[in-house]
Amino acid sequence: MDERTSQYYAANVKEAAELYVAAPRGTGVSRYFAEAFPAGSSVLDMGCGSGRDVSSLLVLGYDAYGIDGTAGMVKFAIEHYPQLRGRVKQAVLPHDGLYFNKKFNCILCSAILMHITQAEIFDATYTIRNNLEDGGRLLVSVPLEREGLDEEGRDAKGRLFEMRRPEYYILLFERLGFRKIGYHEDEDSFGRTGARWCSIIFSLESGSGSRSLDKIESVLNRDRKTATYKLALIRALADIASTEYNSVKWYADGTVGVEVRRIAERWIVYYWPLFESERFIPQINGESRTCRKPVKFRKELTGLIDAFRPAGGLAPFYNMYMSGDTGQHAVQVKNLLKQVEETIIKGPVYYSGGLLEAGRIFSYNTADKMVVIPADIWRELCLMWHWIADALILRWGELTSSMSGGEIPASQVIDLLLTENDADRDATISRRLFGGIDALECIWTGRRIGGDFHVDHVIPYSLWHNNDLWNLLPASPKANSSKSDKLPTRRLLNERREIMSFYWDLIEKRFPARFSFEVKRFTGISAVTGKHDELFSAVASAVEITAVQRGVDRWDG
Repeated sequence: MDERTSQYYAANVKEAAELYVAAPRGTGVSRYFAEAFPAGSSVLDMGCGSGRDVSSLLVLGYDAYGIDGTAGMVKFAIEHYPQLRGRVKQAVLPHDGLYFNKKFNCILCSAILMHITQAEIFDATYTIRNNLEDGGRLLVSVPLEREGLDEEGRDAKGRLFEMRRPEYYILLFERLGFRKIGYHEDEDSFGRTGARWCSIIFSLESGSGSRSLDKIESVLNRDRKTATYKLALIRALADIASTEYNSVKWYADGTVGVEVRRIAERWIVYYWPLFESERFIPQINGESRTCRKPVKFRKELTGLIDAFRPAGGLAPFYNMYMSGDTGQHAVQVKNLLKQVEETIIKGPVYYSGGLLEAGRIFSYNTADKMVVIPADIWRELCLMWHWIADALILRWGELTSSMSGGEIPASQVIDLLLTENDADRDATISRRLFGGIDALECIWTGRRIGGDFHVDHVIPYSLWHNNDLWNLLPASPKANSSKSDKLPTRRLLNERREIMSFYWDLIEKRFPARFSFEVKRFTGISAVTGKHDELFSAVASAVEITAVQRGVDRWDG
């Protein structure tokens, strides 16, 4: 929990506890106990406070227990409800292990997640998952509205209220294998004005499960296919959902915003190898070398391709772009991005879904410069991105072949679409940096390594295809070989957190612009010199999410 919030509750135990005890029975989240929790289940109340809900659950026949981070609250609960002795104890959220040395059938998490900082919110949800049995139920209560908060999100008493949208929590839990099975919105049970709550019921599935992709599929199947733009848009969104999901904006109307610049950057990478090919590859119907209406940004992108061909092509351009220094090509790059962004906004964003009964599914927020999509579609992209992206590449190849009248085989287009940045080039950058350190330490074992070291992907390249510098750290050849394409365990990540931060400091000092660019793209937060809590939290959450979604083996060093 946020430190200042914890301090408030520790100093105001009697006032806070008696307020909740006085609340009418059967109000608030308690009205959903029977719907959420099967009769006779074991239930853990995380953030039990006064103990009122634990007591109510016992009366209803549940095997109920509770934890709270404030010692005074636990003492109050036991004194006020003597039957809770041995059933409630002081413990914090997040937590590495099992609270009562066992997993529970159900968990109640009422009015607590909004007090968890952004840096710890994933750790908290992971803790919840870790303490819940497969097939178990979770009941979460979070605020929809809260008036009187300052710029930091604190009320007059100093308590933190992270006003995250319900859709944010739904996605967060779904990415860890939960499925939403119930949702309710209510007025505040204490009658406070400007306060509303929502209660969400989840079931923990044994796997990530499948989700309906009807809207996306309808856009791909029923919309007119006069260009590859819609495929490029959805592929970009899927790729962003896979690794840059923290950078989006959640709107109050249940939609999600993705920066159009991020999509445009992806488009440049996708179309570069197609336009670079010696053989002309059409990307809109009727396009040829001499046609009057080619792809709108073909001229600008081809010019940039020609400029970077002597230096090695896409990889050196992308490295220069990420470093924030395009030098003599700055104007050229600016014009290209402008053309690509206009194509995205006026093309697939405007027309996608135009033939569907529900109408268009994308829109553009001019003020924020974001492509706006429904939250349910964003969740599908986040959960199923690895399947969607592969299917889109295949369709892109087939559509391009059709546009060429069958002259260009789909397989040739697919090979070009799978062209990636030169991973070895990025590893070389990291190798030069770490090679200058005398006392180099293996990121995984802590052992001293000399000149013979490998540059390892924390999140394996085979899973994320990510060459961001934060993801490239020095390891001994033996450790690198042993880890291979496995994901590090949570225990190992936590154990090696300090040396990770040390290496990130080095990278940030040597490549400040690129490091900041990549960290903000990954975490949604600008890098802070010497402080990498948000980055570590994002890496740890990404590892767990990838493990759940992809069924990847873990490696413990």
